Amino acid sequence: MSEPFQIVIIGAGPAGLSAALAIAKHPSTVSPPSRPTRITILELRGSVQTIGGAVNMTPLALRYLDALGAGPRLRPRGHAASAIEMVAHRTGRLLATLWPDVDALRVRRQDVVESLTEAALAADDGVDPDVLQIVYGAKLQSLEQQADGSVRVTYTNTTTTTTTTTSTDNDASIVVMRANLVLGCDGIHSLVRRQLVEPDRPETYTGKCVAYGFIPASPSDAARWTRAGGREPLVRHTTLVQNGAESLLLARYEPEGAAQTGLYLAAVMPVEAAGGSDAADNRAGWKVQGADKEGLRHTIRDMFAGGGIGCLEEIVARCDDWFFYPVHMLPEGGVWSKGSVLLLGDAAHAMPPQGESTGVAIEDGVQLAHVLSRRDAGRSVPQMLADYEALRRADVTALHKTSMARWNTPAPAGWIGRVFMEYMAWVVVSYLNWTSNHFARDVRDLALPE
Repeated sequence: MSEPFQIVIIGAGPAGLSAALAIAKHPSTVSPPSRPTRITILELRGSVQTIGGAVNMTPLALRYLDALGAGPRLRPRGHAASAIEMVAHRTGRLLATLWPDVDALRVRRQDVVESLTEAALAADDGVDPDVLQIVYGAKLQSLEQQADGSVRVTYTNTTTTTTTTTSTDNDASIVVMRANLVLGCDGIHSLVRRQLVEPDRPETYTGKCVAYGFIPASPSDAARWTRAGGREPLVRHTTLVQNGAESLLLARYEPEGAAQTGLYLAAVMPVEAAGGSDAADNRAGWKVQGADKEGLRHTIRDMFAGGGIGCLEEIVARCDDWFFYPVHMLPEGGVWSKGSVLLLGDAAHAMPPQGESTGVAIEDGVQLAHVLSRRDAGRSVPQMLADYEALRRADVTALHKTSMARWNTPAPAGWIGRVFMEYMAWVVVSYLNWTSNHFARDVRDLALPE
């Protein structure tokens, strides 16, 4: 058998892990394959990522996760979310219900990553341990396109975990690999994009930040926390409180029946760039701003003071530890691939949060695996990457436009502005419900380009 088809994936988040699992599980169209596939994931952090809040896994995302073997591991860890209810801060009453009666799940991002990692390392789940391995503590040093179409990947390994590669010089921590395909799944601040694929396409600050945290919420709390009138619970599954340009997400993320169910809080708010308008990417400035926990608490409390939801002040005050991050995005379009290197997830098309961002990254990997099924059928890597873009760009462009329209909706000041945003929320939710049949699609069924 010839040399393996070697794939190197930069980043062990949802995008990278989903791509690795999907490729490992998706057979080549040539049986038996002319060469084995080997996948190595390089993760900068020294262990499984534990960052992030609670994410919404749509029916489409869950269907893909089930196929990857991660779904059965993930579902018991989260809260079934059959709808997202939008409530007006001004009146305390329901505005609209997004995606009613769907099979969705609200769960910590950490649990998504852990479930995917467990599936990737489970030899009894159809993944050959010789095919897929993860290297933690791997810091990418360089990517170099070679004349034969391969990519020379150099990284330093700060852990005791090593891969079957050769090292240069006499320094065992410097590892060099030859890859037939490199996937950049390293997020919005992607080193792969900045170093090789499109250095002139920097991420930009959207003008808004997200602050999130977790609070304990007992059954008696849930009974007391109601909407205007006192009859309807404020949070059934996931509730979005709309207050003009600001919004507050309240979501259950732990399994039903827990003795004390936690509540996830996330506030979206306009914030000037740290350090001034010319410092949108000044991470030091954002770090200082995010470290001011007491200031964040006061800001969020003031944003949602008053209104028609009497219990909201108590809920916000209960969160002692807010995590803060500025929301960055990439301009629409852009270059996704160069030679034998492809960007996936936020590294390729980061956009403002729109309720299914993690699922979009997962679908990227599933669709790529479908395209790579022809890797032994005479299709070159550049041809397959072009096939992927031909199938994927239209969907991502549509999602980007919808996300930006919601994110950039102007909010007039004062009472009129709040009423206007309430009306716009109803319009947007009605549109999304009308188009929600896209959950029924499956990119694995798409016909591949000729």
